[in-house]
Amino acid sequence: MSLLKDRLKTAAAVLAISAAAPAVSYAQTVGGTDAGTVVTNAVTYLLGPFGVGVASIIVIIIAILLAIGRHTYEGILLAVIAIALYFGGPGFIAKIAGTG
Repeated sequence: MSLLKDRLKTAAAVLAISAAAPAVSYAQTVGGTDAGTVVTNAVTYLLGPFGVGVASIIVIIIAILLAIGRHTYEGILLAVIAIALYFGGPGFIAKIAGTG
């Protein structure tokens, strides 16, 4: 039961941070540019080499945890889905919006 509570707390924290991130991005302007430029720069940075590096490190850590028996296959499936949505998100949005 406590594991479920811990997972729910973690999910709530991630959701709260995710909901707050756009507000933080829109709140700042750099060099007099508009908020859209700031958000575009942030997304470009996170989906570029930095994001690929972080995803690679996550995959390596999960592989090591699986090799020593500390991780489940369900956890790996969730990580793969999360990474696919992270990098495929802009493409999905473009398809839904009809711009891609």
